[in-house]
Amino acid sequence: MAIWHTRIRRTPVIFRYQLNVPLMGVMFSPHYGQSYYEIFTLGNTRRVLRFTSLHNQPTFRQMLTADVPVGAAKIRLSYLCDIQQAEVNQLRTHTYSHIFMVGWVKNLYPYHGRKVADIPLHLRAY
Repeated sequence: MAIWHTRIRRTPVIFRYQLNVPLMGVMFSPHYGQSYYEIFTLGNTRRVLRFTSLHNQPTFRQMLTADVPVGAAKIRLSYLCDIQQAEVNQLRTHTYSHIFMVGWVKNLYPYHGRKVADIPLHLRAY
């Protein structure tokens, strides 16, 4: 995650950019043309759980947010790009989504200029 504090016309704005890339995992995927009846009733479960990594599931999710103060709270403007692809057992899957969000952010425990290390552990919000 990268965080950038700046000002736009004397208004403090906080930009955040986050990139998530899964390195490894496990995926359930039947073979091409195989039915769930064959898997669960007849017991043909060979190679339906497959290891996934960057070679057969190139996936990434990135999010860009901007926090603009409005009184004691902030308005958060966000853009989320989620690209998921997989090629397992001769089946290709592509899912692309672009999401724009508007949110309201309020700190429950105001810091009043203190460092996070000075705030008691049970009051820290991460």
